[in-house]
Amino acid sequence: WFFFFFGEGTGAGSSSFVGFQCAHSPGKMLVYFLAIVLLGWYVGVHFLRRLRREYKMDEKYAEIRRKYDVDPHNGFIPDKCLERLPGYFSPWEDIASQLARLNRTKTLVKAVKSLPLLDASQLKTPAELRRAYVILALIGHSYLHGPHVDYVKFYGEE
Repeated sequence: WFFFFFGEGTGAGSSSFVGFQCAHSPGKMLVYFLAIVLLGWYVGVHFLRRLRREYKMDEKYAEIRRKYDVDPHNGFIPDKCLERLPGYFSPWEDIASQLARLNRTKTLVKAVKSLPLLDASQLKTPAELRRAYVILALIGHSYLHGPHVDYVKFYGEE
């Protein structure tokens, strides 16, 4: 680039750049040089502003992920799920493990009505709360919709 702007040509003020002959007056060379510098400055500033904006968005998204416990790869699905609630909540776990059988035999309503009232404040960690939420949501859904499903039609007779 230096030789293109400033010399090493066949005559005064001319230069050769990859076989391309240019004849520039010193004023034109200065204008071209300033244009390239300004273009480089504009592109650099634009690029840095974009990086800074993306960095601010990354900070904002990180704050949202922390606030709502959202994993950047899995979303609201946690990396590890709790396999079982503490022993105090074993009645919920027992029904959840037998949910398909209780639905097919139409005994889920009876099993749910026989559940003891449990204190949810015994759930200490977010993982326990998530597990309890999933179990109770499945039991509630099956309680409402399970009695109306014709399981023989879908699965055949047991």
